[in-house]
Amino acid sequence: MIPWHLDQMYDFLDFNTLVKVAPNKGILARRIGRMQYGIRVPEDFKTLKEAVQLVQGNSHLDVVKYSCFTTIVVGEGNHEVGYLEIFSAVNIVGDPTVARKDIAILGGILFAQNIGVSHLQHLTIRSNEIGVNGRSSFTMKDVLVDQCGIGICADGIVVVECTDVEVRRCTQSGVLAYGGGSITMVGKTKVTDNCAEGRDEFGLKVYSSSSTIQLVYPLTKELVSTNNRANRANWGAKYCDVKRIKNISKAEMKEAKEARARGEIRVPQECTLVEAVLRVDDHFTTVVLGRGMHKVNGILEISSANIVGDPNVAKEHIVVLGGIAINKGRHGTYGTYCSLKHLTIKGTIKGNGVRGRSSFEMEDVLVERGGVKVIGDVIAKCTDIEVHKCVGSGVFASGGASIILIGNTKVHHNCTDGTSYGLQAGHNSSILSVFPLTKEKASFNNGGGRFKWQWGPTGQITIISPFNMKRRVAKSKGEVRVPEDCKTLKDAVSKVHRYNLRTIVVGEGIHHVGTYLKIPSAMNIRGVPGKTTIDGGIWFEKGSRYSHLQHLTIQARHSGVYGHSPFTMEDVLVEKCGRYGIFALSDARCNNVEVRKCKWGGIVAMGKATGHKGHKGHKGHKGPTCITLDNVNVHHNCTDGHSWSYGLYAYGSSIMKLSSIQKVSHDNGGGGNYCRGCIDKNGCTLTDIDPYVLSRN
Repeated sequence: MIPWHLDQMYDFLDFNTLVKVAPNKGILARRIGRMQYGIRVPEDFKTLKEAVQLVQGNSHLDVVKYSCFTTIVVGEGNHEVGYLEIFSAVNIVGDPTVARKDIAILGGILFAQNIGVSHLQHLTIRSNEIGVNGRSSFTMKDVLVDQCGIGICADGIVVVECTDVEVRRCTQSGVLAYGGGSITMVGKTKVTDNCAEGRDEFGLKVYSSSSTIQLVYPLTKELVSTNNRANRANWGAKYCDVKRIKNISKAEMKEAKEARARGEIRVPQECTLVEAVLRVDDHFTTVVLGRGMHKVNGILEISSANIVGDPNVAKEHIVVLGGIAINKGRHGTYGTYCSLKHLTIKGTIKGNGVRGRSSFEMEDVLVERGGVKVIGDVIAKCTDIEVHKCVGSGVFASGGASIILIGNTKVHHNCTDGTSYGLQAGHNSSILSVFPLTKEKASFNNGGGRFKWQWGPTGQITIISPFNMKRRVAKSKGEVRVPEDCKTLKDAVSKVHRYNLRTIVVGEGIHHVGTYLKIPSAMNIRGVPGKTTIDGGIWFEKGSRYSHLQHLTIQARHSGVYGHSPFTMEDVLVEKCGRYGIFALSDARCNNVEVRKCKWGGIVAMGKATGHKGHKGHKGHKGPTCITLDNVNVHHNCTDGHSWSYGLYAYGSSIMKLSSIQKVSHDNGGGGNYCRGCIDKNGCTLTDIDPYVLSRN
């Protein structure tokens, strides 16, 4: 082994040189482990561009191709980048021991679309073009944007937050929200001495009706934006009202952040309803409608959104002007499940209020004009809805569709054309009312015919039990229930995998799966809170990316959860396992998870960095592992007393991100509560990492 004082001398080499001259892989592994917490420029890489390429996984160096980097620490000097395009989320932070004015990035920064949220801090940026252009969301803190074309631009449906940012001496607009972008300004933010060129340029500028600039109290546009073209262009708007530059309170800002964390898009605070539907993705799944009339220009087409009215406002005051068409998403019938809740829909006279070609549910919705029409082999669940004033039928199922009516549902005063029906079921279709609701109670005072039902092959309108209703709705959501649909959990996994379904709902009781229940594809396994126990471990195979466990207790003879692919857990108790509670060979996220009384250890992140071969017979996997822990309790594990077992253990280049080690891991035997690679929510290490890295984070 190389003596420590000789090992230290390699710290003075940049990483490219170190790869060529390092006498052993241990030296490289130590440097790679340190770079997990911040790639230093120019110490590790001479240029910022090289460091960004490493974060993006574009490095030509084989020794880091399986490593994961997120943060770049920029040192003193001028760092020329030309126009730096960034294609993965990154944190670029100036060295806190150096003054901001002495850390200059010479060139613009572009965050490409759909890369996640990036962060800039403690830097000076100068460019002949746009200083910071965001086509993905980003945050900035303590940044000076100086002498650029446009200072900061939110380009598209993105969210930008600027804290203590200064934008000055830009030839065009200082801050521009464009094409649905939202920029929030906080703290000591200033926008001064811009707009030297261009008649339509402003210190603060919004472009299009869906863009906003928000100033958090005590900031106002008068305080933030000054002396832009001799105070003649401090703020302005194009193709929209200047009121899109507005003041908000700290409470409103906090509420907006919490809504984003919940995956909610607020209308009209953030954008219009049409624009909100375009924003819906894997994270933002719910559109929350506030008071007012929300125009959609005919028919609003959705495939994976939940549209919910503000519960503090009466549904009669939350009005969608136009119809809503629910189409099949990219995963087909079982791939999406939309919902409409607590709102009023005033559909088109000739079209439909709600038209569904994919399964959906409605609750506490008033539909005026157009009615509800469901087409194809799908199921619509309607709870406490009201349908009236429709020219044609109020509720119409066709093409094999099933519509389930529940609760205080009312269909009345429809069929003004004199030929339709309150309830109408076409060939091979059905309208089912859940007891005690009947068709006579649900449909009344309709013109044409009061209701229509046809027995046999041409469709039916009848009553079903709540139990059968649950089975039908579960099928429409792509759910398999245990033991109702499949007797065993293993059979349910096989069925979900074979038919490309999504979710297994496990009933109360103890479900035996043997040593391991192998999960071959992505799926969700959900139990009954506090009442569902799986006797055996869960093994996520390589094809099961982003599976999810929820409301379960897991007890196993070997490890409780063994992950070869990324997975998430929520409200899960892992206890009394013969080996580890959770053993992750790929990324994982644990929320409200407890791990206790496991023999070998609590939670292990096992990644393969250069020079590491694994631990206790495990081969590791090709890449580092990052486990994020939120509200997790790991205690009374390592009951075998082995010195190599810990409550939390991150091996190789793997890491764990958590809010507090002391609160997460306690009272564990063996080697102790934690070892290596555990960092807090701010990216700072709490354990055995080089002190120099500590000072740079």
